[in-house]
Amino acid sequence: MGDPLPLRLALPELRYSIGSEPEKTILINQHSIVAYIKTVKEILGNDEFNRIRGTFLGPVIKLGERSLKLSAKIVHAVLTKSIKTVKRHEAWFHFGAQPMRFSIREFHMVTGLKCSGEAREPREETERFK
Repeated sequence: MGDPLPLRLALPELRYSIGSEPEKTILINQHSIVAYIKTVKEILGNDEFNRIRGTFLGPVIKLGERSLKLSAKIVHAVLTKSIKTVKRHEAWFHFGAQPMRFSIREFHMVTGLKCSGEAREPREETERFK
């Protein structure tokens, strides 16, 4: 059986009060289509595709291979229901009046990207990326 005295905590300060979140006024791609990754691989061949896999697009390719889809609606919902916080590497939002965290740890778990916090010293830009 459930707890006879459910704990209800007040939400911290919200970026937008409940019901006054900004409306989306522009249309963007609402989802990703992972079939395109297979099509690109077929067109390029294994050597070229593996070369691309070694770039910054590698994690995106890995997401597609895992059949994970990115949704603009989910990102919009998280951002408009965000809670103000002083922690730089965490995004807090509310869902059903319950605070939820999306930190670097959760980002790593969802995307599979290597996340180790901030670099200790600034990286030099190479000519390739200027």
